Amino acid sequence: MHAGNGVHFFNTLTGNRYDEKAQLDLNLDGVFDDRDKEVFYDFNFAVLASSSSFSSANTMPIMCKDNGVCVLGEKSKGGACAVVFPFTPESHFLSLSGPLRTVSETGLDVDKGAPVDYELVETKIITDESGEQQEKKSYSKLYDLGLVGSLVSEFYAAKEPTTVPAPTESTAPAASTAPAASTASTAGTTSASTKPATGSEAQKSSSSSGTVATGDGFVSAAVLLVLISSAVVLVWFRSKREKR
Repeated sequence: MHAGNGVHFFNTLTGNRYDEKAQLDLNLDGVFDDRDKEVFYDFNFAVLASSSSFSSANTMPIMCKDNGVCVLGEKSKGGACAVVFPFTPESHFLSLSGPLRTVSETGLDVDKGAPVDYELVETKIITDESGEQQEKKSYSKLYDLGLVGSLVSEFYAAKEPTTVPAPTESTAPAASTAPAASTASTAGTTSASTKPATGSEAQKSSSSSGTVATGDGFVSAAVLLVLISSAVVLVWFRSKREKR
């Protein structure tokens, strides 16, 4: 797994740019492979910098800025050139800044320091006993863990994507606010579903109800006819018996 965007250099003599990236065995299995990319630490990292952050300590906040890590405190001191040690014929050596200079991912010159996301160092002008004014810096906020923690949380909260909440019942438009055309269409649909029956349908309905009524009357008439016939037969049978 590559360590972020790596380190970037610019050669002031040739005008060439160099990008160095490191592959790390993050899961400590002794193998450099894609499984190292699965290692993830859900932390909000941050770096404190000050005017004492020079040379390699200047490179650290530069790399953090390139990788989206929060940097707090004070602009670093600078010192972006690699050091070279040339020797004289007498075997004396010199420590000089070489032509290879550290730059940001976008090629920005950071030889004079890397900016911070939150300035925590306060500068005050005081007057000494002799009446001379002097500049004095206060680094007390760098040791305020509560303040540092809140700023780091604020930094990463601002980077999180915002989501649009789904509409609830309270935010949904009321039915009374529907367009008039939609209301008319609904009403037309309702009236169409309740229209009167056609002639054939009415005739069919009437025929069906008539059949039921005729059937009921037929049953009643048949029962009455059976009763009357029984009564006639009974009277005839009695009168014939009396004649004997």
